[in-house]
Amino acid sequence: MLNETIEYNGYWWLPSTPDKKVAGTLKYIPNDSIRLEVIGSLGTDDEILNELHGDESISVIHGFTSDAKHISLFNCFSSGSLNFSCNFPIMRYSCSHLFVGIHMNTFDDECFFKATIQMPELSLWCFPGALQTTLTKKEESSDYTAVSISWATDRPYINSLTFEDFNLSLESCVKYYGEHLSPEIKQYTSLVLESNKDRSFSQFRRLMYLFKQFLSLATLRTVTFSSIKLYCKNEYQELSSGRHYHAIDYMFVQHDKTVQPTLNHFDCLFDYKTIQSSFDSVINKWLSESDDIAPIREHMIDCIKSKRIFSSADFLIVVQALEGFWWRFRDSSYREKNNISRRDRGTNLNTIITQLIGEFDSVWSRLKLNEINIPAVVDSRHYYSHFMPKSKKPNALDGLELYHLTSQLRKLLVCCMLDFMGFSYDEMRDIIKYCNNSILR
Repeated sequence: MLNETIEYNGYWWLPSTPDKKVAGTLKYIPNDSIRLEVIGSLGTDDEILNELHGDESISVIHGFTSDAKHISLFNCFSSGSLNFSCNFPIMRYSCSHLFVGIHMNTFDDECFFKATIQMPELSLWCFPGALQTTLTKKEESSDYTAVSISWATDRPYINSLTFEDFNLSLESCVKYYGEHLSPEIKQYTSLVLESNKDRSFSQFRRLMYLFKQFLSLATLRTVTFSSIKLYCKNEYQELSSGRHYHAIDYMFVQHDKTVQPTLNHFDCLFDYKTIQSSFDSVINKWLSESDDIAPIREHMIDCIKSKRIFSSADFLIVVQALEGFWWRFRDSSYREKNNISRRDRGTNLNTIITQLIGEFDSVWSRLKLNEINIPAVVDSRHYYSHFMPKSKKPNALDGLELYHLTSQLRKLLVCCMLDFMGFSYDEMRDIIKYCNNSILR
């Protein structure tokens, strides 16, 4: 699990020099670091000084642990110390990525056919419903004689769809800790990605991060990974029941340490049940969008997530996200409809906000988008962007007034994001109607 500290002792080497192995200890600390400390140097004698000064990075380091696990470390940066009275240095390597259970040379090695991903927010967004509770009563009595909890041993799919050559599934899972005196049962929902041919980790990572972004938008909060397991057809064991594939753990440092309140499905923009009928089409559209809009998409998601502290920078970020949506998805059709040449001056912010409000306000009157003070948006944008004298931008707001203006613009941005995701107007009405999150109040 990505939230657990682990430590491995073993031998470590570079793929280019497998005969030169040195002993050392690898430690993974959640939200902090992946560090390898070895007695000696992985490089040649001529490379020791460069490693000590951290002048060179090492793309990959291989290892074999005392409990017989293969390790691959990627993007490693060295530092160390050398006592000239001693004939060996102590080297430390700070690494970005850790694979437990396989030796790889690059992220593009096509060796995986399946990945299972856990995110705490996913189980709350899409209830697993794996456990069944049965109550047994006495005849003609209100007393219960037995309480039984059961679950199916096979893992039922909540939903499954095909994207390109991948099968993407939401899977209902149960974990049973078989302590004799205090058994513990946990149910959760996993994201499962599977391909009928070997794929690289880069290809799996792209899809899992896109789905993570989707879940961040759906829950209006920062989503984190709690477990990422990969499966390779060469890593298996033959059992009487069939071939069992060993899970390969992928670990990295998640730097977001923000303490968030417990997620409640009422706090989501929408949950799985709300969009169940259109889940396939929405996810396919979300995954299909070209990579050139990735910065815009991530920017827009960050803008509408709930935040504990507000500043004028948050206002600017929301306005820039609205402008980005307009320039990418609306400006060309607006110019064509109004016969405006591309050589003319770019569409101004007043027109952008006016047009977007006109597009969405008639559909979602609950949000009262027509109450957005457009002159205040324009003046505040220029005032905080260009540090102009406030006397030249008399409609610029600050303090609580700027906060309320930003909240109104976030509602408009939510409408833009739902449209971007491919929801119909009727679906969007239902989402906004039943959403109790403070961002839409």
